[in-house]
Amino acid sequence: AIQDVPLAVTAFSGEFVRDRQFDDVKDLVLYTPGVTGDSHDSFIDTLSIRGIVTNDFGVGGDPSIGVFKNNLYQGRNGEVVTSLYDMERAEVLRGPQGFLFGRNSIAGAISVFTVRPNFDGYNGYLQVDGGQRAHLEVEGAVNVPVNDTLAFRLAGYHAKEDGYVENKYNPGQSDLIAPDKNAGRFSARYLSGKTEVNLMVEYERRDQSGSMYRATQKGPTWEQLQALFGPFQMGGSDIDVNSNMGLGERDNGDVFSSGLHIDYDFGFATFNSSTGYRHHNYKYAEDFDATQLG
Repeated sequence: AIQDVPLAVTAFSGEFVRDRQFDDVKDLVLYTPGVTGDSHDSFIDTLSIRGIVTNDFGVGGDPSIGVFKNNLYQGRNGEVVTSLYDMERAEVLRGPQGFLFGRNSIAGAISVFTVRPNFDGYNGYLQVDGGQRAHLEVEGAVNVPVNDTLAFRLAGYHAKEDGYVENKYNPGQSDLIAPDKNAGRFSARYLSGKTEVNLMVEYERRDQSGSMYRATQKGPTWEQLQALFGPFQMGGSDIDVNSNMGLGERDNGDVFSSGLHIDYDFGFATFNSSTGYRHHNYKYAEDFDATQLG
C-alpha cells in the first residue's frame, strides 16, 4: 500500500523494535526523519513532526500528533507512553492524517500494533538484557492455540535500573532517574469463516523520577536569584542536582487498556467494529527552579 499511495511513512517491524530495544513511542524519533523530541519521561509534549508541536500535556488539551494502538486512539499524553513489547509493527506517518485517523493528527500520526495470537502451534520467546547500574530488562510471550478457530497469547515486560543522579541537597536520598516498569497483556483471537474477533487487555505500572533540572549558574535569571537570596553555589558535577524537592519527585502512572475488534466479510464489503476503553492514573512532581531554594 505504501508503494501505491505517495505517503511519507516510516515503518518498523516488531523484530526491529525489539532488537533496537525501543522503550516507548518516543524512541521511534531516533530512526524517523522529520521527527524530533525524544525524552525519557511520561510526556509527549515535546514530540514534533516537521516542526509542529503541542506543548501541552494537561487534561484540557490534546496533542498535534495522534497516537494509535491497534487502531484505537490513545487520548492524553500520559496514556500513550506505554512500553513497546511483543510488537507486530510500528508506523510513523508524517503530515496531516485527518482523513485516515481523524482529529488530533494535524502534524502526523504514530500507529503501533501488538502481536495477535496465531494458529501455528504453541510457541513463544523470552529475551533478557542486563547492564550497568543493575539494569535488567525482561520481555517474553507465549502463544496458545486452543483449536482451529480460537487462540490466546500472553505477553509480559519488566524493566528496572538503579539511579545515577545524586541530589547534593539531600545526600541521603536515593539516586534519581531509576525507572521501574511492569506490564502484561492478554490477547484472544477468534477466526471462523468470514468472522474475525480480536480482544486485547493490558495493564502497565510505571515508577520513575520526574524531570531533573540543574541551574546553569549563568545569565540574568541566575544573577537575580543571587541578588534576592544571597550567593549560593550548586555543588556537585554537571550530572548532579541540588534541589530541595519539597514536594518530592515522581513520575508514576497506572494505565489499563482494552480493545475489541470485529471484522465480518460480506464479500462485496467488510464490516469493521473497534471498541476500546482506557483508564489512566498519573502522579507527577518535580523541582522546576533547579536550585536548593524552596
